[in-house]
Amino acid sequence: MVAFLLFIAGSLVALFRWRRGGMEVFGWSAGVITFLLFFHAMQQWHPYAFRYFVLAAPWVAVVSAWGIEQLRGITRTAAWTLVLAASADVCWSATTRTHQSGWRAAVQPERSLNYFVSSSWGRWSDGLEPEAAPLSIALPEERPVAGFYRQPGGRPVSYLQNLGNATMTAEEFTRDEPGWVVVPAVRFIGREGRVAASAWLFRGDEGSPYSVAAYRRLGPGEKPAILLYRDIRERQRSGWVHRLLVKTWDGRPVQFRLSNPSVSAVSYSMQTPLTNTWGKVAARGSRLINAVLPANSVSEVRLSIEVPEGDGPEVPEPTLDLVP
Repeated sequence: MVAFLLFIAGSLVALFRWRRGGMEVFGWSAGVITFLLFFHAMQQWHPYAFRYFVLAAPWVAVVSAWGIEQLRGITRTAAWTLVLAASADVCWSATTRTHQSGWRAAVQPERSLNYFVSSSWGRWSDGLEPEAAPLSIALPEERPVAGFYRQPGGRPVSYLQNLGNATMTAEEFTRDEPGWVVVPAVRFIGREGRVAASAWLFRGDEGSPYSVAAYRRLGPGEKPAILLYRDIRERQRSGWVHRLLVKTWDGRPVQFRLSNPSVSAVSYSMQTPLTNTWGKVAARGSRLINAVLPANSVSEVRLSIEVPEGDGPEVPEPTLDLVP
């Protein structure tokens, strides 16, 4: 706002003093205004349009500085003091407090998204059984894969250059691999085959570029486990909704544990492609919910949780977990 006001003031001074060197400065002002009008007309759809305003920033500074220099005495000193204070505040905030500030990246790297994802991938993949099974990474470029290589157990890790045919199943893709293969979570949804599988989801969304899944060949006598591909939680006026995506291999019921940490009982209803169920969970209690799903398919499940009237947003959110 300070820069904008100084630019307008400098432009008006240049207009009124056009015979005393102000015409050239007003030409710069007119150029900045023309650029902003043209840019707004051509790029108003752009989600990051504001960053392009930096192209006009030098000329805004020139006009503002010229306008300040036209002042006299204590007024000019006060204007420069205000500008320097505002600039110092913006510089300090951008360097030390913003989301992508260099200082915070140096002293608090754990606050960055890539650090969180990389470390989470490392902990998740370190828990894949068996512990000695090699790990192959088949992710597109520009993913924070360092966490896979920094595991305490020394699991062999390699990077796959060949991401395979788009129509392959996970069973076909892992047929010649000695252990787990990590891929984007959406890669083999509905085309798994008979494999062991595990997923790590960023905010419960299988479509996120940070959501991954791991597959490997089944061992002798091993059966595939139920896989949760999605758990997107949404807050609604009456409570919460979980939108789930579940992969089943056989027809046994899928069990979820719904825990209620609040001091009031909550009601729930669950819709699956085959059944609708409902019930209540006591205050500070939990309940197992059986979801009947089609065998060997990927099914959408919707769980709605109703909270009693009068409970505000500070009430702890009920938690939902897939029971292995």
